[in-house]
Amino acid sequence: GAALSQALFALGRIDSVDDPDRGRETVLRARALADEAGLEGVVAETYLTLGEVDDGLAYCHEHGIELMERYLVAARAVNELTQGLWTEAAASAGTVIARPTVSTFPTTLALTVLARIRARRAAPDVEPLLDRARSLAEPTDELGRIAPVAIAGAETAGLRGDAAAVRASTARAAERATRHLEGELLVHRRRIQHAGSDLHVLRLQRGGDVGRGEAQRLQPLRVEPDLHRIVARAEHGDRADARHAL
Repeated sequence: GAALSQALFALGRIDSVDDPDRGRETVLRARALADEAGLEGVVAETYLTLGEVDDGLAYCHEHGIELMERYLVAARAVNELTQGLWTEAAASAGTVIARPTVSTFPTTLALTVLARIRARRAAPDVEPLLDRARSLAEPTDELGRIAPVAIAGAETAGLRGDAAAVRASTARAAERATRHLEGELLVHRRRIQHAGSDLHVLRLQRGGDVGRGEAQRLQPLRVEPDLHRIVARAEHGDRADARHAL
């Protein structure tokens, strides 16, 4: 029934960390039970957990679940950013920001996506987006909400060659990080410290989006949403080369 589906869902999310296949199987079992029990909100959330964004959006639209729909659109924006689809990511993020909900997390994610896109394009008004995202995330004192803002702040500071700002951006998240994430944060901060003025940050293209085919071809060079990948793969070169590379 309802209680079992919710318990399985919680268990599946935990399992997904260490055993993604087992976690997925458990979440799918929870979805089936939730569907039988008429728990539409739980069903919708399972799509987000499993990364099934398009199917989840279709389900939310069919059942009128607006809050989870915003979560899924925000997740789509992050996915599009990761794939190098900047125009699509900006459009998805803009949709979320234009229609805020009772939960601030979708808006927080959307703001970080827009900030990272503007930074990669060397466009203005990056900091106001990050400031707004921080104002939403930091009062919650939750790592899951603070970390995306820290990642965005680290990337944008890295693109400016500002090592001190990278450390400042990651400091609070590091304090609240799980052991795994803390390791990634510390690696990033060490690299940025050692790189110093020779910080060399990856860019895919300057001033334009990467097409779907090109994004796939350049996949090894993409800036992923992980702190330890934001810094340079090479530790030599000047900042002009760093900007030209993305």
